[in-house]
Amino acid sequence: MKALEEIERALAERREREREKARNYSSRKRREGHPHSPRTKAKLAQIAYERRRDEALADPDCHPLRRARVTFGGGGLSQVQLGERALVSARTIHAIESGEAEAAPMTARRLARALKATPAALGL
Repeated sequence: MKALEEIERALAERREREREKARNYSSRKRREGHPHSPRTKAKLAQIAYERRRDEALADPDCHPLRRARVTFGGGGLSQVQLGERALVSARTIHAIESGEAEAAPMTARRLARALKATPAALGL
């Protein structure tokens, strides 16, 4: 009987320690937040993307390729995503959009096809 009471008391103490540990963890989790969780990363990326898209659309000097890229399909494409669709590197797309380079004829056709536009409409 005495041994049974000791076991029950030990189990109760253990459960209480686990509850306390869980309370401390959950309050710390809420207080500090999780800036690196996938959900938070996705939300921050979406906010940053929308801000850059709005800036690009408001800029009268925005390259037509960038304008088409950020408005494509309502949600837009990143340079990496467009590069994957057009089989062109993201660095090449960046160079074209920033005016560092001009698109080769084949690259212009690939980008236009990926964005469902003509090379002329993209300023290429």
